[in-house]
Amino acid sequence: MPDGSDLLELLAADHHRIGSALAEGGGDLDVVRELSMHLYAEEEVFHRTLRHNVANGDDLADDLLEIDHQLLEALVLAQEKGLSQEANAVRDLFGRHRDAFAAAATQTREQVSQDELASLAEVLVSALAEAPTHPHPLLTGERGSFRPILDAATSTVDHLRDLLHEHDEPEKT
Repeated sequence: MPDGSDLLELLAADHHRIGSALAEGGGDLDVVRELSMHLYAEEEVFHRTLRHNVANGDDLADDLLEIDHQLLEALVLAQEKGLSQEANAVRDLFGRHRDAFAAAATQTREQVSQDELASLAEVLVSALAEAPTHPHPLLTGERGSFRPILDAATSTVDHLRDLLHEHDEPEKT
């Protein structure tokens, strides 16, 4: 288990870190990248946990998905226009996301064993490593047999795009 934390603790720490970056006006693309990856991994691990292990988990996950979809759409605009122009919308939606997570996390903590939450922390770390690095609102909440293929293709394209963009940028001194 990563540093002794469980799934809920890792996600809460991620929320704190991303919230701080948004408040400080961190680098546009870095914040968009981190938040895109976070939302993907949270959907993959936490939402699945809600749906399978928590009473009324489908409703909780659906509420989170609705907010996440709006947040991903705002991140698309932030990626196009710059985060500074979309910062208020992104901060507001991220606050709603964080609040909805906190409510769902309370119920999850009560209904899912500590051992399960601890093992899910490792799954979350793996999901973050494989996550797409750009917002893809049309994939949010998509389930079905093609989802793993779409996820892998999207992540691969995003990582290649990032790598190419890295080589296009002039060296910073």
